[in-house]
Amino acid sequence: MDHKETSERMETCSKVIYNYCRSRVTTREDAEDLSQDILLELWKSADSLRSEEAFYGFMWAIAGNVFRKWLRKKARREVRESPDDGIEDFPDGGDLSDAIVQAEEDSDLFLLRRELGLLDEKYRRAALLYYRERRRCAEIAPILGTSENMVKYLLFKARNKLKEGMVMERKLGTLSYNPVTLIPRYSGRGVNRFDAFMRSKIRQNILWAVTNDALTAEEISLEIGVPLPYMEDDLAAMEEKQIVLRQGKRYLANVIVETVAYAEECERAAAPMHEKIAASVAGFLDSHLAQMRESGVNTASMHENTLRWQLATLVFRQICFTPESEGTATMPVTAWGDEAFLSCEEVRPDGQSHDIFWYSFVGTDRDGLFFFDYRPKLCGDHHDFFGNEHRIALYCALARGEVTAPSDFDRETLEALVDEGYVRREESGWSVACAVYTAEQYEKLTGMVAAYVDVEILPILHQLHKDAEQILAEHTPKHLRAQVPGIASGNVFVNGVCIPAQRLIAEGSLSVDWTPGELPGTFLVLGE
Repeated sequence: MDHKETSERMETCSKVIYNYCRSRVTTREDAEDLSQDILLELWKSADSLRSEEAFYGFMWAIAGNVFRKWLRKKARREVRESPDDGIEDFPDGGDLSDAIVQAEEDSDLFLLRRELGLLDEKYRRAALLYYRERRRCAEIAPILGTSENMVKYLLFKARNKLKEGMVMERKLGTLSYNPVTLIPRYSGRGVNRFDAFMRSKIRQNILWAVTNDALTAEEISLEIGVPLPYMEDDLAAMEEKQIVLRQGKRYLANVIVETVAYAEECERAAAPMHEKIAASVAGFLDSHLAQMRESGVNTASMHENTLRWQLATLVFRQICFTPESEGTATMPVTAWGDEAFLSCEEVRPDGQSHDIFWYSFVGTDRDGLFFFDYRPKLCGDHHDFFGNEHRIALYCALARGEVTAPSDFDRETLEALVDEGYVRREESGWSVACAVYTAEQYEKLTGMVAAYVDVEILPILHQLHKDAEQILAEHTPKHLRAQVPGIASGNVFVNGVCIPAQRLIAEGSLSVDWTPGELPGTFLVLGE
């Protein structure tokens, strides 16, 4: 094409080029400047065009190249601006930064998204409002609750962080492709809110990531493979509830994590004692079964296996609370205001767990309802009683024989308890399905059990606890070792109760084939 033909063609397409530029920048002045740059480059390169039919393809290639060069030049100019010297306002709505332009050229949007995800929230929000929603700095300031100059500073920092991050080699941590599963552990006095709080997989993996090393939020994000926007709220909540501690920009676990390695080491050390405890408890059950049948208000009619579990439950509970009664550690006050030892246990790769029991207590001013459940085969969901004062009071009143003319609401509650296995329906009305003891009966029974445990089991428990403390201290960061005595007592529960109980079940001394209408691990104590 000669210069005359080129001039005519460029005159014809100048409006198209201007519209192209106007759609990509946000001020008329920038669109005019960019149009002139493209037209100039077209004019200079026209001699290399041999075919008139190829003009439009040639024109769009030139336009794209000039536009990208223009963006890089503009971005470099803006980055050179020092925030201390004052930042000039960016064009209304904003153009893409050099990092974003480069990402488009390289089709490397993954890196851009990754770095946006790793930006602190304050930088990320400013960048997204500016680049994605095309808002002016003056519009962003009230949204972020800050000044216009601070918005400019945040954008300046965001661009630098994006560009630096996109050329940086970031290695994802092992948790990003092999996350852990933790089981929350609560041992204390009060409502267990820790369990529900730590059921989140993200929170579990955050805790695991910072168990031994203090990490920044960005490092945690890379380690667990979760972008910052999706974990910031969880991290903030964990800091608020004192599950993690913040040290400057870094976070560190404030809760002990009992690893599989720790549990297996404890079990190896305790193996000789498992059989001793199981054999001792089996002998105690055999020799005291007749006494157990006569011990409660309604135990005489219960089946043998139910009574054996009732007695075993009392033994197991005594073992559970022996370390606490020794005063080995003072329960700390949690962020929820209760006193408790909080920890998390790493789930074994095979999914098996020796933690087979769960125990709790609810009651009224006079009476107490005790639960001790064999987890693999529960008898009812005792959580139905937690916080339900009406249900607790009605159940205790039924055991006392005080429910003679129940209201319609009470009838509905009793029928629900029948369906759940807590109550038996009889011709004369209803009766509780668990063992019932008077305060005097319970005191006599527990005194007998305590005397046995003190003589036969306590020396073994001392050794279990000593070993567990020593092993856990070796697996625990220094700043958490004050909690070791209290958390190690939970290991005594596993090796002093759970594993010996599994042996008793395997040997037939206890059976998990529950008798219908009888609760083997639940009992009610009626006060004066």
